Amino acid sequence: MGTEKNTKSIVIDAESTPVEVVDEKDSLLHGFNWTVLLTTFVAIISTFNFGYSIGVGNLPEDAIRNCPDGLYYTGPFPSCIPADHIEWGRMIGLMPLGGALGSLLASILSTKLGRRNLILLNNIPFILGYLIISTSATRLQFGAGRFLTGIGSGLSSVAVSSYIGETSTVKLRGVMGTLMQVSIDLGIMISQILGFFLSYDPGWRILFGIPCILSLIQSFLLPLCPKSPPHLVSLGKLEEAKVNLQRLRPGRNIDNEFQHIIEAQINIQRENTSSNNLNNPEQGERKFNFFRQIVKRPYPKFLLICIFVHMNQMLSGINSVAFYSTTIFTKSFGKFNASRIAVSLGAMEVIGVLLTVFTVDNYGRKHTYLVSCLIMFFTLILICVGAERGIHFLMLGATFLFMAGFSLGVGPIPYLLVSELFPSNLLTFTSSFVITLNWLCNALVGFLFPLMFEKIGNYTFLLFAGFSFITMIVWSLLFKETKGKTLDAIIKEGMKKD
Repeated sequence: MGTEKNTKSIVIDAESTPVEVVDEKDSLLHGFNWTVLLTTFVAIISTFNFGYSIGVGNLPEDAIRNCPDGLYYTGPFPSCIPADHIEWGRMIGLMPLGGALGSLLASILSTKLGRRNLILLNNIPFILGYLIISTSATRLQFGAGRFLTGIGSGLSSVAVSSYIGETSTVKLRGVMGTLMQVSIDLGIMISQILGFFLSYDPGWRILFGIPCILSLIQSFLLPLCPKSPPHLVSLGKLEEAKVNLQRLRPGRNIDNEFQHIIEAQINIQRENTSSNNLNNPEQGERKFNFFRQIVKRPYPKFLLICIFVHMNQMLSGINSVAFYSTTIFTKSFGKFNASRIAVSLGAMEVIGVLLTVFTVDNYGRKHTYLVSCLIMFFTLILICVGAERGIHFLMLGATFLFMAGFSLGVGPIPYLLVSELFPSNLLTFTSSFVITLNWLCNALVGFLFPLMFEKIGNYTFLLFAGFSFITMIVWSLLFKETKGKTLDAIIKEGMKKD
């Protein structure tokens, strides 16, 4: 509607220096405010649905594919969808493939639509996907629904992490970022709890229909939330960016923070367009070259860090527990106890990531992530030993500690990290790339774990431990603490030689 025509022309001098922090009302000095908190809570409804999608197929598996007690009713909504173990794995495994596609699409859509509008858009595949699953009569319909919910999950995993990183205060960026993982883990846990009670016909159909309600609620609330100021600045919409930043920092002086956002944008634009004018977005878009920029220091190092932490999130074996926990523990503890264990593991994940809310900004990202990797490395070895020696309670205890270790850092920090290391121009493409890689690793583990477990048994967990150890070494050598630093300061520090 002619937004660009209404934007006033403002030229910012690239040589200007950030305003010094002297005002006690300076927004950079303050952390908590209700606007940021409520905005974050509305955004993470999408990632709650993402987590729900991960865990929802675990407990009702038997009721969906095996027709318990031999009962089978035909008609538009049959009592079950007969499928063997391999067919079920394919049906469930279509979600991470959809997630990879959604993450790729997010790189294009996030730039065109903006972070907030992309979160709004991702409700469409969520609603359609869950409606198809809850009314499905064939394996094809069920799989198509899973694929659509995967697309929604992929879109949300990129958009929500970017949106939270660009709207939260500098002091609370770590806390707000970990709330995304809290919502994912909470979604997994709630799906397990509801699955415990709804694993029957037609209960499983109700189970898959519940997220539609949450998506509808978010669709009404999200348009009331502010847009991302850094994204608006990258488009040259300076006045709109300042208005939205002020909405996010009510009662605070935003001049210094706004100057930092502009400085970070100018540094990128100057290298790509040799221009200090932020008000010609069309010219900037035409000249901006992502691949030319990403190879410049310090971004290759930042990208390598993000690749490893996102791969480790999946290749550490977390989904071997999330997808197959019921199967693994049924052999040792019986079906009923295995279901209770699955629910308890979901609760442990939530408790672990809630601890991260306090540790990530108090002890920093680097130490929190290292401790998380160490816990996972040793507990994976203990899981292998317990399973091989038949020490069931050792395996059980190690699994609970493993989930706690994952939730402490390996789970939440990757999503937080990308928005801390990259400016708005690079954030969309970088976030999309590493999260797509994350989803592909997710799919790889989902498809290959049963085969690996069949071939080498419990030693599969040692492979996961090995990758966690490698990631720990890379993290120790390359990552510099980002806690409490502005993007401009992080980039300048990354430019220094080690």
